Amino acid sequence: MAETFLDSHLHLQMDEFEFEKKKEDYISTLRENDVRILNIVGYDLESSEKSFNIKFPDDFEVYHFVGIHPHYALKYKNEEILEIEKLLERKDCTGLGEIGIDLFWHKSDEIENQKELFIKQLDIARRKKKPVMLHVRNGYDEVLEIIEGYKDLVFEFHSFSGTKEQLEIIFSKKYFFGINGILTFKNNDLKEILNKKHLARMLIETDSPYLTPVPFRGKRNTPEKVIYIYKRVSELFGIDIKDLKRIIRENFYEFIGKKS
Repeated sequence: MAETFLDSHLHLQMDEFEFEKKKEDYISTLRENDVRILNIVGYDLESSEKSFNIKFPDDFEVYHFVGIHPHYALKYKNEEILEIEKLLERKDCTGLGEIGIDLFWHKSDEIENQKELFIKQLDIARRKKKPVMLHVRNGYDEVLEIIEGYKDLVFEFHSFSGTKEQLEIIFSKKYFFGINGILTFKNNDLKEILNKKHLARMLIETDSPYLTPVPFRGKRNTPEKVIYIYKRVSELFGIDIKDLKRIIRENFYEFIGKKS
């Protein structure tokens, strides 16, 4: 596919998008903005199953990740883990995610439950040889320690929000990481810790409907707004948008194991 904008992480299957009702509007808007590669990510069994109902015409590339988010570490059932594994066997299923550890929204005494859910899913990814998209908040050290035991897997840290030191570890291990609307916020640390070398492992995402970039803060995020994150990265590193599109696409293809 010719150079195009890519949204490496979004949740278009969520009810607030009303995708089936507004499908033609979404397709038209994305075409107008040249956003043609989308990765739709699950966060529980239902949303993972729903992601496969999102259909686009042939001039788009649509990928699907399935998984159970750490928010559900106290609620999930083992049967749901088995269903996630079945979804990973589908030809149109790209990878596992978003999974991980979240100690921002959840108390630290839940960490053992989160680790258990996380490791169960990592074991599935290993059996199915699938890339893994991580959700991590205030749990980078814990996640980095766990995935040391899974060196055969490919990882991406979606919506990176860690420290400079943690980013350097991620980069040195050749893991990928995702940047989104946070980079456009007035008060953010990312612009202080990112440098041009990090482009080699970077993905760009919206995390729609969340983390809407400036100048649209306060409104629901949508995938065409990914262009504002590309523009901010372009400004930050003095790189041409066309070159940035190519780099991000090649990084995403490497992450999912697809040949360019």
